[in-house]
Amino acid sequence: MNNDFIVKPARFTDRDLIEAIVSNFFIVDYGIVKEVNADSTINVLHAKKLKAMNGDALGEMETKNIEVLTLSGSGFSLIWDIQKGDKVLLLGLKNPVEKTGTITEPQEASSYLHYSRETLKALPLCVFSDKA
Repeated sequence: MNNDFIVKPARFTDRDLIEAIVSNFFIVDYGIVKEVNADSTINVLHAKKLKAMNGDALGEMETKNIEVLTLSGSGFSLIWDIQKGDKVLLLGLKNPVEKTGTITEPQEASSYLHYSRETLKALPLCVFSDKA
């Protein structure tokens, strides 16, 4: 095969392109609670602003209506009074789960979204706060 006709991007390597694709997924991220909604979900500002591949800074990223997870099981459960300004660890699920409390058995996936903003759950997690 003659390689004279293969077009390669002038600026980006294969690694750059792979990293750009992976960076569009949400596996674990960190955020700050912007608002607590009436249904106990939260709106979160992501802790780091994104950058474009050329280095340009992008604006703030806000994800809305995220379910808040706490430690809970059959024998122990915590009630968490999450407030504006609290910090949360954002966890991207492989498949979207609307409300974790309603799961009683494995269910068929309803979409092909994986590790996207629509699959995020929040876990209140940060260093010790002496104001609590």
